Amino acid sequence: MTKLHLLSAATTAAGLMVSSLAWAQVAPPPASVPAISIWGIALLGFLVVAIGLRFVFSRRG
Repeated sequence: MTKLHLLSAATTAAGLMVSSLAWAQVAPPPASVPAISIWGIALLGFLVVAIGLRFVFSRRG
């Protein structure tokens, strides 16, 4: 994977994280979707962003 692929994956994950948190704030999820899954998606997105950025910056130079 190139840096462009990692950056693209990181921004996609960040967008998913932000949109899931915003969706949870605007419209509470239906009973069929537990609230923990929204926080799980947000946490997973944050981890992907953090790992991706760490990898990109560690490979630079």
